[in-house]
Amino acid sequence: IMSDRKFMISKKIECKHKGIYDIGNIDIYFSDVFGIFSWRKYFKEDITLSVYPRVPLLQNFDMPVRQHFGTVPAKNKAYEDFSSTKDLRKYISGDSLKRVNWKVSAHRNELYVKNLELNASANVHVFLDTYFMNYMNYIEELEEKVAECSLAILKFSLSKGMAVSLYAFIEKSISISAKGMNQFNKFLEIITRLSGTGSVPISEVVKREAQKMNYDATIVVITLKVDKLFVAQMNSLKMAGIYLSVIYICIDTKEPNIEFENIRALGIRAFKIGIYDDVCLRLGVDYES
Repeated sequence: IMSDRKFMISKKIECKHKGIYDIGNIDIYFSDVFGIFSWRKYFKEDITLSVYPRVPLLQNFDMPVRQHFGTVPAKNKAYEDFSSTKDLRKYISGDSLKRVNWKVSAHRNELYVKNLELNASANVHVFLDTYFMNYMNYIEELEEKVAECSLAILKFSLSKGMAVSLYAFIEKSISISAKGMNQFNKFLEIITRLSGTGSVPISEVVKREAQKMNYDATIVVITLKVDKLFVAQMNSLKMAGIYLSVIYICIDTKEPNIEFENIRALGIRAFKIGIYDDVCLRLGVDYES
């Protein structure tokens, strides 16, 4: 390069995989035209490119929950919603004063109390398998499929008014909860950064976190390995009253897996998805096959 000249260096980046790409670090060697002298310049800029995974639009998912999707009527008075009044009735001895409608009572010159709506919100806990031993082959394809499945379920659940929690383990335990579609990007950012480098098997992560949940919790486990230990752990959770769905991601869905069939034999909803399968087809309508 002659003096007082500029040279433009361009580089094509092909992003085939989700993740955060560091494009701000450039290491350049240059010299005079005779190659007698050479220099090195390292440019370090905080420039990254976020590549998000695909988000399948799931229209339906057969998810077992004690409450229906979203905010729905319930019979248990523990679910009384003090912000939602069903109707009014006259005060009966023993009624809580918190339920008295003082404005109406003053107008009618006798006490009236509020009959409250009984509402319950379904809560869904989604677990992602990030154990490194399960990503030895087809690592990029498996990471993409895990991300697609989890995001499809998370978006579907949020759109139905459910409160959703996401769990995974990389260098440390990851736990994030949200409710409402406006919170979906929070999950999108986390899952974009997740990789198959965790040091704890999914069955251990589920076992540890499930101990903190109510007996009627709903759990969706996205796993890359279904063996006897996993089946035993899922059966233990089912016996404890937890509602389960298992999504098994594998290289080839035609390859038989006896333990996967044992999961279904226990009465647990189980879905098998190949790395090249359509997530919406498998999760939305193709439960039996």
